[in-house]
Order: sequence, then C-alpha cells, then structure tokens
Amino acid sequence: MIIFDIDLTLIQSIIDGKQVHINNRPYIKELFIYLNHYNIDYAFWSLGSIEYIKYVMNHLSEIIILKPFFILTKKDNLYIDLLSPIQIPIIKINNIEIKKIYSLFPFYNNLTFENTILIDDNIHHILGNPYKNVYHIKPWCKEEIHDRELEILLRRI
Repeated sequence: MIIFDIDLTLIQSIIDGKQVHINNRPYIKELFIYLNHYNIDYAFWSLGSIEYIKYVMNHLSEIIILKPFFILTKKDNLYIDLLSPIQIPIIKINNIEIKKIYSLFPFYNNLTFENTILIDDNIHHILGNPYKNVYHIKPWCKEEIHDRELEILLRRI
C-alpha cells in the first residue's frame, strides 16, 4: 500500500479569498495511470479539512481515475476516512501532529509494516516512522515546472 500525502507532495494549492487554485505536480497523471494499470493499492492521508480534501479529490478525479483504498482527512482530533465510517485518533508528539503508520493497522487489517509506505514532504511524518516505511519527497511549488520527483518515484515502484 502506498499512502500519499497531498499538499506539496502531489499538488500545491493557493487560496485566494474564497477561491482555491490547485496546481498539479509534474508526472502526477503518469504516476496514477501506472498505479491503476498495475493494480497497486494506494490511499491518501492529509491534515487538510474534510471540505478541502473533497475539493482536491474532485479536482484530481477530473484529470485521473482515482481508486484509493482510503482517504484520510482531519477533523478536530481525528482522522476521518471519506470512504468509510472509520475514525482514527490523531497522534501528537510535542504538540505536533504526526502521521504514524502503525496507527492505521487496527483499522485497516490488510496494512502491515511489510506492505505499507508513506510518501510525504513533511520531515516530521518521515522521522516519526520506521525508515523502510517512508519516502521523503521534496516539497513542491508550481514554479518548479521541471520537477521530476514523481517521475523518479515512479521508476522506484
């Protein structure tokens, strides 16, 4: 299972008043075409609000076919799965919210340390998990038009 962070990992969004402009990281379409073609399980895990993540998922579904196993988003002190009734307590270390992979295991029985990797740009989430279960991707912004991080990731899958 590949679990993707969203903001600055796959997209960059810019909020302009009440408008949200979403910019797609280069190679995002190719990445998800590959994952879907080879039936590789993936999911999304974000600290974004429910409304925001629904908006992002709607945007992404206009350019790629999405088949996520789950979509976790934040509400108060819980991660809420937008595809099921699952709610997972948020873990904080030194008052910083950390995506701990093992916190998912009681809720998704098919996930283990052997078959799960988190791809995230946030170093706190990377350092908060076993090294073999994380892939630190460089944070992305729309000005980086020649970024190849997702292409590099695609070659490693």
